[in-house]
Amino acid sequence: MIFRLLALLAIVLALGATVFLSQQQEGSDASVASEVARNEPGYSAKDATLIETGEDGLPLYTLRAAKVDQTPRSDIVHLTDIAMDFRDSSGSVWNLRANRSDVRQAAESLDLYGDVRVTGVPSGSKSAAQISTEMLSFDTRTEVATTHAPVTLEWAGQKLNAVGLRANLKDRHIRLESEVHGLFSR
Repeated sequence: MIFRLLALLAIVLALGATVFLSQQQEGSDASVASEVARNEPGYSAKDATLIETGEDGLPLYTLRAAKVDQTPRSDIVHLTDIAMDFRDSSGSVWNLRANRSDVRQAAESLDLYGDVRVTGVPSGSKSAAQISTEMLSFDTRTEVATTHAPVTLEWAGQKLNAVGLRANLKDRHIRLESEVHGLFSR
């Protein structure tokens, strides 16, 4: 899904760059045009918003990034200051935030880095949970978030620390992997 959004953004930016370059190159010789093409920076956008809709026309994912960069001859797109909202299978909205992400154009997952936070309501709960870590992979197709890094889960006024996590956000299930420290009491 993210691939389709990034591909659409790339097409729009490429069309804009083509129009801009064709206006700049009028009257230029062929050697200047070939030098520009060889050093072209790929595409870039500021304050980008990408929306993937479901069959019902409602947004499944809304991804906002302060900056989007793709370098030539690379299939990796770099995103900075990311905010993403998505609906799970019950219609609840989850929020994901991170400082940066590297996304392969053909992939359906995001690798997120730096102050990563995921907030939403887990299965069987009425209160929101927040997952905090420094790195997280999120598969947009399966809506599964995973990390092998240290993670903190804050939920219902309680706090657990662990190393590693697997969160199926579609089904609203969170599983801490190892070295779990904390106590939930009612």
